[in-house]
Formats: sequence, structure tokens, C-alpha cells
Amino acid sequence: MTCDLLSASKVSVVIGQDGEGNGNDLFGSLGHSPTCLGAALGTVSLAQVHLNIGYIRAFNIAGGELDVPALADGT
Repeated sequence: MTCDLLSASKVSVVIGQDGEGNGNDLFGSLGHSPTCLGAALGTVSLAQVHLNIGYIRAFNIAGGELDVPALADGT
């Protein structure tokens, strides 16, 4: 059985990284992205099933890191 991840109902894609601060510095020195996957997993584990982790009032994870959003390719 094969699975197409683009059409799977329970798959999420995380393409973000910190655009400023330590995450951005690591991106510049390593040449690849330290994504915000850990922040996303932590937020999902904290959230109740019916809540959207993009709801800033409930899940404001900014504060030092992730204040400036960026894509995993540095843009």
C-alpha cells in the first residue's frame, strides 16, 4: 500500500524557520534550515484537538526566537 503525503488527511508540512536571531544565524553558518518543527510539535502537544495552533491569542510562541518569520530556504 502506498501513501501520497500531499493528499493524506493527517499530515502537516512545516516550512518555517526563524528569520532573525539564533535560527537565522544557524541557517547562515550551516547552509541548511533549522526549521521551527520543534516549536510546532510543542504547540500541537499543548493544544486541544479542536484548536488551531495558528491562533495567536492562545499560542503566542514569539519572544526572542520566531519573532521574524522566514521560509526554510531563508526567504
